[in-house]
Amino acid sequence: MLNPHLWRVVLVILGLMLGGPFTDGAVSGEPSSFPIPLPPNAPPTYSADATEGWAVDVETQQPVEGVIVVAYWELKALWEGYPVGLMMVMEAVTDAKGRFSFPSWGPKPRLPVTGQLRSMEPELVAFKSGYARQYEPPEIPKKEHPQQILKFKKVPEDSKEYINGVSFIESQLRFAFFYNDCSWKKIPRMLITLDQEKTRLLRAVDKKYETVEHVGITHWNQSNNAVQKCGSMMDFLRSYLP
Repeated sequence: MLNPHLWRVVLVILGLMLGGPFTDGAVSGEPSSFPIPLPPNAPPTYSADATEGWAVDVETQQPVEGVIVVAYWELKALWEGYPVGLMMVMEAVTDAKGRFSFPSWGPKPRLPVTGQLRSMEPELVAFKSGYARQYEPPEIPKKEHPQQILKFKKVPEDSKEYINGVSFIESQLRFAFFYNDCSWKKIPRMLITLDQEKTRLLRAVDKKYETVEHVGITHWNQSNNAVQKCGSMMDFLRSYLP
């Protein structure tokens, strides 16, 4: 049986996950002496300015068209930076000049109140078939005009670098499913593209996938509760499928 100290640790973690003041007192019925700490001086709402950026081939220095870029602003808990919620999720595709942009948003209430944004710059996930993103420090020339340069390199689609890159991108999208808030509906092009790549790569190495469609979507299988709340992922993405 857990000692009182470990119970408090467990309950604090549960409280952070649920986004509310869930303490040992809430369970025992006694006054709690261990409330979940709220972020100091965090604003009640958040807003973000419009931002833009460019995707560039590091070898040719030419723009890369058709890169899918996902931006998200994730609230982190005061303790250890544990993720507790999302403020905003957006998706864009680079144009012929390699440019992508996201509009301004807000003000939006900061919920759950146990979280805060560590930066007003969004976290970016970017992918295009046949390219591997080169993860270097982002170049942000002017603070008053936020912009980022995303660097890519064309690589063989059967190379270890490319395959690892696809897996890494998929892991980066955990936020879209973590909170059961239907955020995945805001990134349909990214999900479809990854589904196609994952299906193609698996078929190349394992014959059992030769007749399987949409391996990625199947992998992101929803719980019954998620389907009731958000609807079927397959049905939603069907209009984006080729």
